[in-house]
Amino acid sequence: MTACSPATEAQIAESISQTPWQVRDGVLCRTVVAPSFAGVIELVNAIAALSQRRDHHPEMIISGCRLTMTLTTHDAAAITQLDLAMVPQIDAIVDEFLRVPLST
Repeated sequence: MTACSPATEAQIAESISQTPWQVRDGVLCRTVVAPSFAGVIELVNAIAALSQRRDHHPEMIISGCRLTMTLTTHDAAAITQLDLAMVPQIDAIVDEFLRVPLST
């Protein structure tokens, strides 16, 4: 299986079982609430930097202090290993951010 091959339901379930990510409408989703609007922007920037390095970009929607992220591989029209690999990396950024907010 290549990184762009669709992941199986079992692979997806195993990869997100201990995380706040969910599968909705065929994409991985996670919502985070930041302490402030400036904080959510800094969180987006940190995730964007990771995404640029990985050349794999989540969709990110900001609504006030709320950030909703979705992951899917558009070329495969499915969740792939690329998406599953991003989950713990994004979670590490979010976890650090929630411990020590960048802005309040």
